[in-house]
Amino acid sequence: MMPRCYVGYELDGGAVRAVYVHNNGWPGGGERWDFAVGQILAGYHNSAAAAAALVALGAMSYIGRTLEPTPDPETAYLSIKTEAQFQERQAVELRTTCDYHRWRGGPIAVDAYANRAAYLDDVCADGSIAFIYLYAPDVGWLCARNPNRGDAEDGHGFLSMPEASARFIALDAEQRRAAAVESAVDAGEQSASSALGF
Repeated sequence: MMPRCYVGYELDGGAVRAVYVHNNGWPGGGERWDFAVGQILAGYHNSAAAAAALVALGAMSYIGRTLEPTPDPETAYLSIKTEAQFQERQAVELRTTCDYHRWRGGPIAVDAYANRAAYLDDVCADGSIAFIYLYAPDVGWLCARNPNRGDAEDGHGFLSMPEASARFIALDAEQRRAAAVESAVDAGEQSASSALGF
């Protein structure tokens, strides 16, 4: 499942404005994570003005490198017949942003919080949210991992994007190694069971 996240920015005085993002919530870090929200925020929306403009769009399906709206997000995949067409569509989605207001005519919903702590506490109460992002004028993008998710072995408060990305990449590699070992054990057990006639 693509992790969900919240993206917000801090105003002078410490108040926070934030929105929900449904897909690609990972911090990212590297080529494999081109669609990761954290990587896109740090690379393409890395200023107070850019963060405010992004949040002003309201809740989103995903964030792209620009605020340009995604053309035809509802039915675009229905006409794809080749790998080249799929790659072309992926390039469009990497470049564009799909917010619910421009896509479906939904309301522009922006949540308001008194400060960083209130933002983090409120969003972390929702166990379906994996990552919480905040643009702080003094340091840039920050990322927190929701400790209330069942899969959050490394739940943490706000870290700089490089720190959050490094943690995420290390955890991802560890989980991939564990999955490979488990798969090899399962294959060995199946092979042994077959040899024994089970």
